[in-house]
Amino acid sequence: MANQKKKSPARTLVKVLVILLCVVFLILNAGRFYFRLPVLGYYGASEKAFRIPGLWEGFVPQGLSFDRESDSFLITGYRKDKTASPVYVVGRGDGKQTGMALLTAPDGTAYNGHAGGLSVAGDYVYVAGGGDGLYVYSRADVLSAPAGGAPVPCLGVIPTRLGELDIQVSFTTLHDGVLTVGEFYRDPQYPTPESHKFTTAGGERLQALAVGYRLDPEAPLGLDPAPVSAWALPDLAQGMCFGEDGTILVSTSWGAAFSAIRRYDPARAAVLTELPLGEGGETIPLYALDSTANIGDWKLPPMAEEIELVEGKLYTMCESASTLYWFGKLTGAQWCYATATEKMK
Repeated sequence: MANQKKKSPARTLVKVLVILLCVVFLILNAGRFYFRLPVLGYYGASEKAFRIPGLWEGFVPQGLSFDRESDSFLITGYRKDKTASPVYVVGRGDGKQTGMALLTAPDGTAYNGHAGGLSVAGDYVYVAGGGDGLYVYSRADVLSAPAGGAPVPCLGVIPTRLGELDIQVSFTTLHDGVLTVGEFYRDPQYPTPESHKFTTAGGERLQALAVGYRLDPEAPLGLDPAPVSAWALPDLAQGMCFGEDGTILVSTSWGAAFSAIRRYDPARAAVLTELPLGEGGETIPLYALDSTANIGDWKLPPMAEEIELVEGKLYTMCESASTLYWFGKLTGAQWCYATATEKMK
């Protein structure tokens, strides 16, 4: 009987490790293919604008705004460890982070809220503050903060109301001198009041609002508190912007499901009702962003957040590459992408 060779423990361990590495490799690539193949058209039409800062330090990106005078993007969000929410400043030309403003609350303590969106307008930076309204900061203070970070004082908070309706500000956008603030709705985690819910003539349910306020350099903190526009939004709205051709774009996302950029023609939007502004009898029309006004959608990777249009390019960020979720680090979500809108299908 031939002698059987004994298997070396080291050799067996190497084989096991090789098999494990192959399994991990296959799983990682399967995940990468799953999240990238359905949106290859988006990646093919896009360019990497800049690497999102702070992702390895627990930053969860949410808001995006472009400051034309400094040719910079401002990015806000929150931190996983609940320390002060930052606003990063990134140059459009070289994609380098040049500043980091650490937000404070009106009482001078660190503001660690969600900071879901922001807009730069005039001398101010307006940050979405949820149910509190808009937190307001000096644009000069934010832009002069060093790359290593420095706190910037809060100049005040603007309540966002439309008559008796309190708007839970999740995102903001600026267009044609109007700052629009919008809500996020998902049942049951993120409810909105019943007074914010409307049914269209076609039976669709719209359960969140976006309201516009006109910029006014003579008004306190640069914003007239009287609303001038109102939109009923689809569920899961994360961001909104207005195109030069008059179209309205709304980003929607939740979890690991693919995101969408929903495109609307405001000329097709029906008036749902007249919303009262106060006790004086004045009203403004509430327009429906529903399937009647929809003119097509674009499919994007999961967890798309606030969006920004700059010179014909749509800038988008996803929060999936943050240390809160991780999977986006495998799919290229650590980048903010710029996509020429005429290439998007």
